[in-house]
Amino acid sequence: NRSSDLSSGINAESQSVLFSFFLQLSTFLERISSTPTVIMGDFNFDVLKHHHSTKVQKYIDTFMCSGFFPLINKPTHFKGDSSTCIDQIWTNIVSENMTSGIICSSVSAHLPVFAVIPTTAETLANPECNNSIIQVHNISVKNIDKFQTKLQDMYSNDPSIANMSINSLSTGDDALAQFENFYTKLQDSYKECFLENVDLNGSTRNFFYKPWITVKMT
Repeated sequence: NRSSDLSSGINAESQSVLFSFFLQLSTFLERISSTPTVIMGDFNFDVLKHHHSTKVQKYIDTFMCSGFFPLINKPTHFKGDSSTCIDQIWTNIVSENMTSGIICSSVSAHLPVFAVIPTTAETLANPECNNSIIQVHNISVKNIDKFQTKLQDMYSNDPSIANMSINSLSTGDDALAQFENFYTKLQDSYKECFLENVDLNGSTRNFFYKPWITVKMT
């Protein structure tokens, strides 16, 4: 029937457009992931619906797999009885001295969002610590390969991981202990492979001491 054929065609086209979009987004993020970056704007992906939408979850995963994390996680857009979080700020800069939030304003249906992100060694580090070292998520192909190798080694050579078993006889405490052990080792492997220390006073990778360049806004 013509109606179902048309519906299938539209759905297939939509999936094709989405696939192309996520591929381009992933390529773009991977290209800039080694540079301290801030990405902000009005995106038509409500990150609050990641539990209910595979499209939204894919969108979030694409950012996070390149080392970017969101600074806004509350509703920013209101229409009638609905609210969404589509005004977003993403960054790969890791700093304890960072502030972000939402400004309550009735100017429009979109609430203004903001982020105070340090751009010098003095402000990037915790003001209580005299430290010019920051951490950057470097999600490069080389580090991904390294992470995959570590995971394979963990599953093959770590008895506590290789022998994990949860069945009807397992207690809640047993399952929780196994999960916490696995999660801790997974987290340690991630940090070892992807987190890099950058010295703002000596690294050629940072741009903070080039006064003609500001925080990269895309």
